[in-house]
Amino acid sequence: MVKKRNSGSENIEPVRESNRPRKQPNLVSAGRPQPGNSSDLNEQLRTEVEELRRQVLELRESKHWDERSIQGWEWLARIAEENPDPVLQVSQQGVIHYRNPASFALCRQWNPSDELIVPPAIHEIIKAAYASAEVIHQEMTIGDHTYLITVAPAPTPAKYVNIYASDITERKQAEEALRESEAKFRSVLDNSQDVIYRLNLLTSCFDYISPSCRTVVGYCAAELMALDAAGMRAMIHPDDLPALLAALATLEQTGTAEVEYRQRTKSGGYRWMSNRMSLTCGADGRPLYRNGNIRDITDRKRAEEALRESEERLHLALGAARMGAWQWEVGTEHVAWSPELYALLGYEPAEVTPTHQAFRDRIHPQDLARWEQTLRGSMERCEDYSCEFRVVWADGSVHWVEGRGRYAYTGTEGGMMTLWMRGVLADYEQRKQAEEALRESEERLTATLHSMQDEVWIVDAQGRVILINEAVQEHLGVAPDRWEDIYAAIAELEIFLSDGTPRPAEQAPLARALRGEVLAGVQEMVRNLATGELRWREVTSAPIRDQAGQITGAVVVARDITERKRAEETLRESEERLRFVVESSPDTIFVQDRDLRYVWMNRPAYPLTHKKLVGHTDAEMLLPEDAARLTEIKQRVLAQGQRQTAEVHLTWEGQIRFYEAIFEPWRDAAGAIIGVAGYVRDITERKQAEEELRKLTATLESKVMQRTAELRHRARQLQKLTLEMSEAEDRERKRLAAILHDDVQQIIAAAKYQLSVLRNRVRENASLAAVGEQIDQMLKEAVEKSRGLSHELSPAALYGDFAEALDQLARQIQAKHGLTVRVHASGQVRLQSNAIKAFLYRTVQELLFNAVKHAQVKEARIRVRQCGRCVCLSVSDRGRGFDPAELREAAGFGLLSIRERIELLEGRMKIRSAPGKGSTFSLVVPDSESTSPNLVHDAIRGDGVSP
Repeated sequence: MVKKRNSGSENIEPVRESNRPRKQPNLVSAGRPQPGNSSDLNEQLRTEVEELRRQVLELRESKHWDERSIQGWEWLARIAEENPDPVLQVSQQGVIHYRNPASFALCRQWNPSDELIVPPAIHEIIKAAYASAEVIHQEMTIGDHTYLITVAPAPTPAKYVNIYASDITERKQAEEALRESEAKFRSVLDNSQDVIYRLNLLTSCFDYISPSCRTVVGYCAAELMALDAAGMRAMIHPDDLPALLAALATLEQTGTAEVEYRQRTKSGGYRWMSNRMSLTCGADGRPLYRNGNIRDITDRKRAEEALRESEERLHLALGAARMGAWQWEVGTEHVAWSPELYALLGYEPAEVTPTHQAFRDRIHPQDLARWEQTLRGSMERCEDYSCEFRVVWADGSVHWVEGRGRYAYTGTEGGMMTLWMRGVLADYEQRKQAEEALRESEERLTATLHSMQDEVWIVDAQGRVILINEAVQEHLGVAPDRWEDIYAAIAELEIFLSDGTPRPAEQAPLARALRGEVLAGVQEMVRNLATGELRWREVTSAPIRDQAGQITGAVVVARDITERKRAEETLRESEERLRFVVESSPDTIFVQDRDLRYVWMNRPAYPLTHKKLVGHTDAEMLLPEDAARLTEIKQRVLAQGQRQTAEVHLTWEGQIRFYEAIFEPWRDAAGAIIGVAGYVRDITERKQAEEELRKLTATLESKVMQRTAELRHRARQLQKLTLEMSEAEDRERKRLAAILHDDVQQIIAAAKYQLSVLRNRVRENASLAAVGEQIDQMLKEAVEKSRGLSHELSPAALYGDFAEALDQLARQIQAKHGLTVRVHASGQVRLQSNAIKAFLYRTVQELLFNAVKHAQVKEARIRVRQCGRCVCLSVSDRGRGFDPAELREAAGFGLLSIRERIELLEGRMKIRSAPGKGSTFSLVVPDSESTSPNLVHDAIRGDGVSP
């Protein structure tokens, strides 16, 4: 019979008659086997197996054994010998009585000397099996393999156990690989920037939502999982709900669907989402779960809109620049032309089917060979195609065009194979404009295609890189294949903490994840190695663990948040500025809803408070007539949707106060009017001041008129005094000049004559003759200097045409100081007042002397003309220049006294100068001893001078 033990294993024992003792098969020789070499042992085992088979045959012949017993022993002998797993029979003392061929390798690992004794670890299991009389299963690593050891004690009174060893190495490796794969998959799900979810269709509840939902929509996973499908649907923008319902219908029919829609975030705004859905069905085909991957595509939508606008601009540029685009599948006649290219070739769009031959037919015969050679050469050399040639239209007219194109190749066993070619055709005359438009379009297209993507890094436990996605190259500016492990990347990259300090290598997210830390939302800055730009990114990292909790790797997901940080900084600065303006504003700012109930006010007037104000109307706080007046204005704002400006007066705390108010419609994001916003300024004091000012003005006007008359009289006196001073100075100069000419020069001439007489008398004395010669030379110089000084004090030319006097002054300055002065006079300049003429002459002389002394130039320019009853004069040079504001600090400069005397003559003077840019002095002086300011003003405006 078959006896089952409680362990589930089976021991087969043949049935025997009670009047005949059972003949036990001799499985192995009795007693402890003698050690020997492996060949002798194998020979012994083969002998014992043959003996076992012989005894089985004897039992088969025995009439006392039934057929069932014979079959049992045959099965036992066959299953032990042919079993691919090790099978052993071991005594209670640990001696191996039997082992099948599959167990030889295992026994050699236990005991290299081939001694038939189990190791101590197995012996301990045998003892435990005998003590409990139970089958014991235990996993054990032996060498490079893992075994499931099963120890089954034989029925009492047998003193041996059966040991079965199953090699489970591959199964353990598969289980470990599966656990690592599941851990990596779970880690990627939990750290993915996309929202992964699973909806139970039987309960309409979510079984799983990834943690990234907080960064995408602002809600945590627990908040979203508390909603059912209907609650989630309510978060979809109403305009996008039909598309979602259509996608759900497609999902039921095909099992997969994808839809894009706007979803409301926790902050109240909407963001674009892409939802990829699939169904998991049961064995009966009934849908059980809806699986989905939701990605925030707001940036992509903006990029698509920018791309659409770019394509529109491209078509506009093509049309405006007379440029057409084409694509040709090389080796075929399949060609695609843009609508603009038909016109460049002289075709109508419906007139011809675009083919390569149709293009060739339009090329001028003299340019065809060169065009084909250029096309073929660029293909052979793998270069861009560029050629200028003529096309002949159907009407016979010839037009120059320029073709540019590029081939696309693929590698084959025989070399490179050309796939297709695309390019543009443009008017030759407009080539520059078309190239610029195409370049800008390509740049915008390239910028659009490089849309933001997240970095994904996965490393093993030693930090060796397993996976780096393509976004790393864009964000970090370096090809990711140059890094074999994460430590090489950490050493090469420049990464900074959020406070701007360099990030220590031990604080790298992957390094921390390999130490067992889990990070979420860590913000840091990384320098793009290609551009040198510092960019913000947000990092999430976590370790990957096996079933035993050991770290087998780590994963990092990094998102570029530079634009978001800039937007946050801009928003923060804007809010701070707005808050500062509102808090610092002396005006009252308020907001009311459509019922004209106050929602907010920056500074309620005493004794009101925010609590007393919010939720109330003007009628509840003001006098009826004041409230009615304000309500009428605000109702007009709500009805017309336009700003209203008003000046109102209100009775507050028993006093009448005046206010200047602006009322504007308050709109929501959709542009609908939801209330009124107001700006109110208390102008009571200004009104009072205006009234006081009006009274003072009336009093002041009479006093001003009286004072003006006095000032005019004083000005005439000062002007007369100035002219008198100029005339007195001129008379004194004339007197001094007369003395020099009539007296001093005559005395020097007489002395010179007497000296000549004396020289004749002492001619024989050489020393006295030399002294006389020196004295004669000194007298000559004294005569010349006296004559020059006399002329400078009272030049004769000064009493003729003023322009001629300036010419003579220019010659004197050049002869004396080496300064070339160019005089430009517009007609004759004859002044009536000799005092004015002398004053202007001295002024020009002073300005030219300043040019010699300070400007350090070789040339100056004088312009003079007579403007009615005024003289317009300017002196300019291109010398060192100076700052006019420093004139008051320059002692002895002379310009301030000149300006003051000009102003006393009711003239004007303007100085235009700057360091290194020269100087120009412009003067306008009336040619009269008494004139009016209007006369000078008219002369200034007519001459273009603005002193």
